[in-house]
Amino acid sequence: MNLKTESAYSISWELVASAIRRRKYLGDKALEEMTDADFSSLKTEIESVMDHHIDDLLEMSFEAYELINDL
Repeated sequence: MNLKTESAYSISWELVASAIRRRKYLGDKALEEMTDADFSSLKTEIESVMDHHIDDLLEMSFEAYELINDL
């Protein structure tokens, strides 16, 4: 395993589409109406939020790991 190049987690468009469908105000119709520009904008926003919250997400992951492994 090459730790410098391997991603810990990746977000597929299937996961994004599923999240969109779970929101009552968006749903399938909104998903079908999204353009390539909409998806590009959404991708940028997802990356921005992930970058902003990565430390919090990692901390939660480490805490869960420690609980599971009784550390």
